[in-house]
Amino acid sequence: MASNKDRAAKVRHSGRGLCTTCYVRAKRRDELIDYERVSRPAVEVFEDTRRLAGECLTHAQIATRMGMTLAAYERAIYRHKAKERAA
Repeated sequence: MASNKDRAAKVRHSGRGLCTTCYVRAKRRDELIDYERVSRPAVEVFEDTRRLAGECLTHAQIATRMGMTLAAYERAIYRHKAKERAA
């Protein structure tokens, strides 16, 4: 039988790639900001895209410049546009 501690360590915090235990500890100590993000917010991706749009780059080239895969880039743009439509 697994304890709560064992179960918590297997659940990853999606924003920073931390397990639940490490996430809670970092949050309690106000150290969460020191951990690098795993994903970029859609708003940041969209703003960077607008900035790079003047250079006549393809989506694949923009994604490469941002250090993202093309699929991750397209998902972020889709999420941003979906939020705009909902608003």
